[in-house]
Amino acid sequence: MRFKASWNELTDEYSEKSVAPIYCCEADVQLHLASKLLNKLPTSLGDVHMNLPVPIRVERWHEELEIYGRPIAREHIIPDIVVTDESFDPCLISEIKFTPLSFGFIPSWILISRFDKGEKIENTGKEELRKWLNENISHLERLHSAGPSKQAIDYYLSNTEKLIKLLKGFKSEEEIEVSGYLCVIDELFPDLEERLKRAVKRYDPPTQFEVLVEHFDLIESLEQIRKKVG
Repeated sequence: MRFKASWNELTDEYSEKSVAPIYCCEADVQLHLASKLLNKLPTSLGDVHMNLPVPIRVERWHEELEIYGRPIAREHIIPDIVVTDESFDPCLISEIKFTPLSFGFIPSWILISRFDKGEKIENTGKEELRKWLNENISHLERLHSAGPSKQAIDYYLSNTEKLIKLLKGFKSEEEIEVSGYLCVIDELFPDLEERLKRAVKRYDPPTQFEVLVEHFDLIESLEQIRKKVG
């Protein structure tokens, strides 16, 4: 499927970039994914939308298209990505979640890049990088040991219950089967996907809903850099 292929391509690129700041925020992930979908989706088969309002009462979808020419932002949710077909019926709705761990990566990444290229770095620069790595690896290890908080799980699931209701509503009220995805990039918790899959069961998701989590081991990546720095 084009959506999963695009998501896999995006997450592969993220992993290949290591700790480089390829995605600085959640909106970056949404933008890159929407761009990949646009490139893969023939224009004759529909279109890709970001932040398109979708009415909670799904019967309003067609009503508002007939009256206003587009969905109206009232009593609605705004998914991150909506794919529509050639008739402007929704065929896919997705929520994207990414909370980058911010530890001054960009200035530190400049030093790391210079080190990887074999450029000469003064001892003060190496010591600065070594200190940064030690402090942040220790901090990440504490977060990892504590596990994802309830607040973090709630954040990942925000809008998921409403998204699932939309999928069910379009199927029962409009006879339209819409695929749904919760897509997450995670840098700390290898078991986050299983945790989220268990958590969404409370909403009784239909079979066309999936949770996709890409885990990138940030601690291991920084450990490898620390070994190179010495």
